[in-house]
Amino acid sequence: MKMLGRSWGAAFACFLVGLVWAVGMARGDVMAVQPDGKIVVLGQVWPEAGALARLNPDGSVDRGFGDRGFVIDHRLPGFRAVGLTPGGRIVGAAVGGFNLARYLPDGTPDPSFAAGGVGGTDEPDQEHSLEHGPGPSAMVIRPDGGIVVAGSHPLDNGDPGSHPLAEGVPTEKWVRRYDSVGSLLETVGGIAVSPGAQLELTDLLEAPDRSLIGAGFTYNYDGRQLDEPILARFVPGSGSAFDPAFGGGAGLVRPDFPRSHHLANHFRAIAADGDGFLAAGRAMGTFLLARFDWDGGLDPGFGEGGFVAPPIEGPPRALSEKRRSWAEDLALMPDGDILVGGRTSQWGRRVKDSSGAHCFGCEQPMLARFDGSGHLDPSFGAAGLLRLRRPDGDILKASVEQVVPLPNGKFLVTGPLKEFAKFAFFVARLNGDGSYDRSFGDGGLVTPRFPCREHPQAFHRFEPGCLPSLRVAMHLRRAHSRHPVLTLRAGHSFDWAGINALAVTLPESMRLSPRFEGKVRVAGAPEVDSVRAAVAKPGERGPVLFLEGLGNADEVRLRLGAGAIVVPDPRNQPSRPVFKVWAEFNDARWGIWAGYGRVTRRVG
Repeated sequence: MKMLGRSWGAAFACFLVGLVWAVGMARGDVMAVQPDGKIVVLGQVWPEAGALARLNPDGSVDRGFGDRGFVIDHRLPGFRAVGLTPGGRIVGAAVGGFNLARYLPDGTPDPSFAAGGVGGTDEPDQEHSLEHGPGPSAMVIRPDGGIVVAGSHPLDNGDPGSHPLAEGVPTEKWVRRYDSVGSLLETVGGIAVSPGAQLELTDLLEAPDRSLIGAGFTYNYDGRQLDEPILARFVPGSGSAFDPAFGGGAGLVRPDFPRSHHLANHFRAIAADGDGFLAAGRAMGTFLLARFDWDGGLDPGFGEGGFVAPPIEGPPRALSEKRRSWAEDLALMPDGDILVGGRTSQWGRRVKDSSGAHCFGCEQPMLARFDGSGHLDPSFGAAGLLRLRRPDGDILKASVEQVVPLPNGKFLVTGPLKEFAKFAFFVARLNGDGSYDRSFGDGGLVTPRFPCREHPQAFHRFEPGCLPSLRVAMHLRRAHSRHPVLTLRAGHSFDWAGINALAVTLPESMRLSPRFEGKVRVAGAPEVDSVRAAVAKPGERGPVLFLEGLGNADEVRLRLGAGAIVVPDPRNQPSRPVFKVWAEFNDARWGIWAGYGRVTRRVG
């Protein structure tokens, strides 16, 4: 999407924009625009799975895609990047390594990719969650359909309780190249960091010579170094970690941009720009935009000595300790202008809710438009800057993660909404001056509702078809004796799920004997970490038997033999006592929490 030179004419630029769309996006992002104008976007669901949606050009959900507009693929954990192949097929890159899937235009899995399965490189020892899992931060789909992925992979420091990125990233895990059917071709390169340091590659760009330029930042946890922007060049087939000739022989380019107190500097996105490339991120607590030649040298004719960092200032009443802005993406418009999107907390303020202090509007979408020489465009927003609000004027608590220009001078932006315990995102279409295109969605903005987007633990409810349902069969022998025998079989509805914990609440007329553990038999579970009991909590009928660490069992069979359960007075025992069964589910492949289920059974 970002291959236009500043000096090219607008008409020729529009033609090239359409041509690039026809062969797919230049880098994997959270949104991809098809040649017919339809928009493919990433989502996040519970339990975690690869999630896609497609919108029509007017912003409505395309009901002909996947299942009524959505693809929820439980073969993979969550996606971090999406892109289009030259043939119009959709590629998603998931966490837990570099898991890849490809879909036909209608959203069905592509049978010619990885033999109809999942391609790329899975790393079973790594966490497979979007919050902490290592995986792709950028993806390039090459003209031949090959896929290049950059991302993170934490070192194993032997401490399972440490932060997954606290000890840096091994060299060989940074950039990988795959063929058009998802098979690994080579590890293109990587960057070694010292223990206690972190390095993130946040974007990847294919240069005209087919080398790959990565942008990101380094951070040192020992307190002696703040975030520092970094650029590197990787050459496929060279066998080297990175190109030592890049940056005038330095190999790694570490621009020394000015700082503001303790605020970090970094790069978040890059885009080709004629005879060089642009990089956007943060410096001095505000948007950073810099221009480089293909060898990594700053362009002194751009901005102020190669970069620009315009001040972004909100009202005095905003939160003083968090007044800063971040650029997350950039794109070249058909007329050669540069559009940068991200987020700002300059307008943040605190209000209180039922849980206490709550940050309201701390991060809001921010856009800036520059001309080709790095100066703000005064016709855009307010003197070149635009804090995006909802079409009705209300605050939009969100971030712009991607900007996509359209041939008619309009552009799309997308990013996550900051909603408590919900996974939601917005897509907006704006005119060239930053105003909403009212013909798109609801006044210019849509917030597609993915199925299974609400965290069930936060809302204590289930969305049908999202979480595994608990299936329980129980039998109580000698129900009216002093020592009845209980047998229970617990299963579930989804083939990708497993039971990790089970709890049985006994009727209030029963209790567990002091030596009940010797009378408990468990079958079907690969392992049982612990068997314990707890007294009834308010609202529970009787004592609770807990079985934990069941190894994501497909079915658990439990038997409480004679002597495990004690009925103090069988005469007060109801004819059919009531038991409650609770189960915690995991995704059996990834070990990710996948919800819980409860059933009540009256047995006798």
